[in-house]
Amino acid sequence: MKHYAVPTLITKPKTLIFHVGTNDLHNKTPEDLINAMNDLGETIHRQNNDPVELIWSEIITRTDDPNLAEKVNVVNAELAKLCTDKGWGLIKHNNIKGSLLNNSGLHLNKHGTTTLAKNIRQFLSSH
Repeated sequence: MKHYAVPTLITKPKTLIFHVGTNDLHNKTPEDLINAMNDLGETIHRQNNDPVELIWSEIITRTDDPNLAEKVNVVNAELAKLCTDKGWGLIKHNNIKGSLLNNSGLHLNKHGTTTLAKNIRQFLSSH
């Protein structure tokens, strides 16, 4: 995750939104994923002289694999705790259900993408 995000700091953003994790569920435990998210957030705060608001976007539900779907639930619950502890923002996506995924059960369909964008806009307008 870091190798994608840290170069963005050159642009001196005021806010960073991270929508990450679903691809890592295959080869990482929920604990490993939360540790990586925490490490990324801490690295950004250490490497950036200007304050950056960090916002995490929950991992979207998936219906392609029940074991991975359960990992999504575990990671999202732990991510909520991490964000509370660190004072980071959290965009919730509990309104995105399986009907908003395409046939693969992994990627959002048109309505799902619209809902994701709406969730992000609503979060940003209320914070």
